[in-house]
Amino acid sequence: MLRLFRLAIPALILVSMIGTASFSEPLWIFDNAAPFLDIRANITSSNSKYEYYRVEESTNDFDGINEIRTSYRRINMASMGLTLEKSYLFSSVTLSTPFADEELGFDPCLDINGGVRYGDFQVYAGIFSDLNRDCLNQISSPLYGGIGALHRLDKLGIGYDFRYLHGRYDEDWLNHDYEIYSLSARLACLIDIFHPYLYFSYDKWTFPDDHSFNFGIGFTLGGLPYTLGAESRRISNEITVTPDGVVRKPNIYLYPEKESEVSVRINPNGYITASLPDYSDGWRVTAYPDGSIPGTEGFLFYEAEVSYDKPEEGWCLASGDLPAFYDSLLINCGFNEKEISDFVEYWTVNLPAADYFAVYPLFNEAVDHICPLEVTPGPDNILRLWLIFEPVSKMVQLEKPEIPPFERTNFTVTEWGGMVAGE
Repeated sequence: MLRLFRLAIPALILVSMIGTASFSEPLWIFDNAAPFLDIRANITSSNSKYEYYRVEESTNDFDGINEIRTSYRRINMASMGLTLEKSYLFSSVTLSTPFADEELGFDPCLDINGGVRYGDFQVYAGIFSDLNRDCLNQISSPLYGGIGALHRLDKLGIGYDFRYLHGRYDEDWLNHDYEIYSLSARLACLIDIFHPYLYFSYDKWTFPDDHSFNFGIGFTLGGLPYTLGAESRRISNEITVTPDGVVRKPNIYLYPEKESEVSVRINPNGYITASLPDYSDGWRVTAYPDGSIPGTEGFLFYEAEVSYDKPEEGWCLASGDLPAFYDSLLINCGFNEKEISDFVEYWTVNLPAADYFAVYPLFNEAVDHICPLEVTPGPDNILRLWLIFEPVSKMVQLEKPEIPPFERTNFTVTEWGGMVAGE
């Protein structure tokens, strides 16, 4: 669904921008071309930079993020742009920057959107991007789409819209998607080309999980834009990541039913420290039914610093009993001979010296919570297992976990990895 959303938005913008131009006339001939200058000042916000800070612990809602100091605010914005209309299509380009903001300074943002209107109602989509790459957060160019209306009643303009936005934090230490659901409204006075207005908005964020109410004033010179512009929803975050440890040697195995081009993406709650082949923005490989992947040893390898919660259930074994334990556990989980051999080869010689080990398993759902896995085309079955090894000086009593059933049928993906507690 997200991939369709990312493809649909540029397509809608392109169609609306091309459609605004008449193919039988020069491209600069439109039904209407309305330049505008917009100045907007935020009066109050429920989550203001200077009024509100919040600290969340990773043991609660934000695995991998030990502290988030969030500041949500509608910053003061100065914008200039152009709205083009042709029949029932419209598109606009807006260049904006904060003003009267010592922290952000000059931080230009480009917003391009387009859509379809019917009467007072419109459906639109857009993309905006910070042109200053030294901004507070390295955020990929977010895509947004929405529905709204702009009613003109004599000297009064009433506008409202609902918008969905998807973006991504793209730092070396944090790679995480976020979404914003926004509901906004404005009340404008239409005086020739001068349009003073009041606006209100409610924004709901998915990462971090929070919301904000905003109220402000502004004025527009020229044509009244259809939407308030996504650039007014920018944020400032201070995020501290303190991982609990490194998940070592996770191997991802692919078994499609036929030779297939497969895309694999992971999203650890910390950051990737090693990968083979190079992960970059995801793996795109050719995989075969026997598990072979050209250019690899038959698996996709990565390591990552992550935060995790150690489960209460597990096993305690003497170090000399581990190889036999590996065989038994992995067979019962559903791994095949090659996968078991790779696991035993690595984890027999890469544990610290200790007489005993408490071993705690993280099965599919627990691993997904720490490091979501996305495979395209979608597999029929996924098996993921990470083991947490904790050196102990004597045997400890642990309640044994229940191993979830797994059946290898059709397109199957498997993964194993491990962590040493305290490393």
